[in-house]
Amino acid sequence: MDSRHRHQLFLAFKEALTNIVRHSGATEVRLSIRRLNGEVRLAIADNGCGLTTNRTAEMDGLANMRARLEHLGGRCEITSPPGGGTLVEFHFPTP
Repeated sequence: MDSRHRHQLFLAFKEALTNIVRHSGATEVRLSIRRLNGEVRLAIADNGCGLTTNRTAEMDGLANMRARLEHLGGRCEITSPPGGGTLVEFHFPTP
């Protein structure tokens, strides 16, 4: 992975962690990095308050993470089940 791609991935990861610290109230964060079927999957999960579906569209940080991953040829998936917690997954092709 070239330095420009690494930098974009770092910024998306940093945004995810910043969101956890600022908004989630989480007491636990889990990080997983896997390589599977020609892609790398980086997952960040917390046990915080979660997201409400009507607020996710208005959050610039989430849109920025998605845009950065699309720039890498990948995608960003964000899920927040009822009851709290959020899972952010970055999927991008292996170099």
